[in-house]
Amino acid sequence: MDNVMRLVDAATLDPRITPEQLSARYGQDDHVFSLLAVAEAILNRVPAGVTQWLAAPGARTMWEEVLTVQEGNHQLSWWSKMITFGIEHPDTLRADRRLARIRQRRREAQFIVTTSVDRSVDGRVRDTALQRLKDAHPQETDSMLDELRRLSGVAGDECLSPGAEQLLRLSDERFRDLAAQDVQGRADAGELRHPAVLARWYDALVELGSQTFEQIGLETEERNVRAWFAVPDRYLIDTRHDASVEDWAPKLTFLTHLRTRLMERGRLRRAHDLRLLQQVHSPLEQRLRAAYPDEYVRYRQEEPSPAAAPQAGEPRPPHPAAFAGYAEVLHRHAWEVKWIYDGHRVWLDAWYGDDWRRDGRIVVTAARSRNAGKSSWRWSKPNFVFHNRRSRRYTLLSSAEALVTLAEENPAVTPTRYLKAVVPRVREHLEALIPPDGFRWRHPYPPSCGSAPGRPQEFHRPPQPGGELSGFAQRRG
Repeated sequence: MDNVMRLVDAATLDPRITPEQLSARYGQDDHVFSLLAVAEAILNRVPAGVTQWLAAPGARTMWEEVLTVQEGNHQLSWWSKMITFGIEHPDTLRADRRLARIRQRRREAQFIVTTSVDRSVDGRVRDTALQRLKDAHPQETDSMLDELRRLSGVAGDECLSPGAEQLLRLSDERFRDLAAQDVQGRADAGELRHPAVLARWYDALVELGSQTFEQIGLETEERNVRAWFAVPDRYLIDTRHDASVEDWAPKLTFLTHLRTRLMERGRLRRAHDLRLLQQVHSPLEQRLRAAYPDEYVRYRQEEPSPAAAPQAGEPRPPHPAAFAGYAEVLHRHAWEVKWIYDGHRVWLDAWYGDDWRRDGRIVVTAARSRNAGKSSWRWSKPNFVFHNRRSRRYTLLSSAEALVTLAEENPAVTPTRYLKAVVPRVREHLEALIPPDGFRWRHPYPPSCGSAPGRPQEFHRPPQPGGELSGFAQRRG
């Protein structure tokens, strides 16, 4: 199918469609890219090629930005429905589920982007011995540094252009107003992206975010800045009786697009620092080590060896404490376990072989409440589900003891003594107990997509406020 105009159209795409075909067909259409990003986040079944295309190296930054905008749009849609219909209305709950899925997918996209960045900028600790070498030969170091900056072109990039120089001469208030217009899509201030302006642009964005936070009654803290001024759901729930949709909706939309500008500014800063490292600082260090090898070795011997960095464990979403034990049991009996979380419910989805219909599947799941009161965020009792391969049905197990036994034996049918109930083949029951079978849940992050084509650089920024997709969340809710 060539026309992707609605969410349901994504589910009708050829299941075998490749990232190359998607790039050739929709690579120039930002609206379709955004629509597929939303569909991939909230629909249960989307072709594997869509996920590979979105997570490809040339597209994953735009993927994260689109999901950031859509998270804000869907949060606003959920909040508006909560005020209009009530917190327990089916439309409100449906919007809440969509928001949770988009939010989780945005976090996963952020993880993919973060882990794919060359960590040499952030993670490389400046060797004290090299710094001592530079301090011992300051004139030679400065001469080499100037030459390398000139040869690499970095010095030229940092030279003030007329537009950048004009921006830096603006008063703080006028500069902040220009940054606000850029966030709102009313001005395309390209010179804000100049390396010499990035620091002032960041300060202006933080100031704008702080002012908007104060206007809706929130205090700006360091954690708010680290979270790109995302408004907590709990605050929107607590203030739903006092807030005005007409007054707050523009502010929440502004904060959504402010987040994308903060992300863009951070990405430009990292890209500039990486180029500076690769083309200036690394060659400088190589020249100094070659010129003074014995002195460098002596400095190195005088410095203590750095402690080894701790190894990161398997990333896991929020879950009841007992789930760690269930996962250990399944791993011990050679089950492949994936942790799945949609912001409300967590699943342990375990397969015994390549084809779960033939080789076996066990699911453990629990949900946590979003109701106000003492029970808020408390996990429900877990459900244990086994796929009955003989009759091809899901069955509810009676206890954790049944999980341990079936994990070890993996029978074709559920033993009667462990059978609690047969799961009806009804959508509501299956959606609650069984995680989606889509590609995104069956592979670790980031997915293997090195061969997937990227998107052209000019299609880089998410839809602007007031654009076609900004109203999409309001219409689709």
